[in-house]
Amino acid sequence: MNTEQKFWSRTEWRGECLEFQGATVEGYGVFRFHSQSWKAHRLAWTFTHGQIPSGVCVCHHCDNRKCVNLAHLFLGTPADNSADMVAKGRSKACRAYVPDVRGHANGRSRLTPEQVMQIRTEHRTCKIIAEEMRVSRTCVERCRAQKTYTREAAEAAVEEDNALPTDPE
Repeated sequence: MNTEQKFWSRTEWRGECLEFQGATVEGYGVFRFHSQSWKAHRLAWTFTHGQIPSGVCVCHHCDNRKCVNLAHLFLGTPADNSADMVAKGRSKACRAYVPDVRGHANGRSRLTPEQVMQIRTEHRTCKIIAEEMRVSRTCVERCRAQKTYTREAAEAAVEEDNALPTDPE
């Protein structure tokens, strides 16, 4: 198995993202290639499209740092990458100007309001739920204790109260 095959063998589909399953640094997948550590998304781009021009970023449409799905990657300048981050409300500096950057409105959110309600109503262990939803056990624990995703629960409850009755047939 050559290096490129070895790289792609360490990926797994998670929803629409093809996530690198090897080592990570600051959330980005990393892989050794020619005696250097490469960020997985940059290496995926290089394997497929060739060398990345100097000073150019490989950016993620999906904001998933582990994602190497080529359909989710695009080239941009550092300014493009920063503008994309601000537009999606992921910048610490823009949080003062963007009112809803917590919970599901946050670009890094992993749970939908429905999943939040499911976590809070199920009696299975946090570990089992976390594995099923592909999030950390801590994420499930904090959600269940209502330390995170507090808006989602309120929104889901309001939607449930306002829902039209369903046809019994």
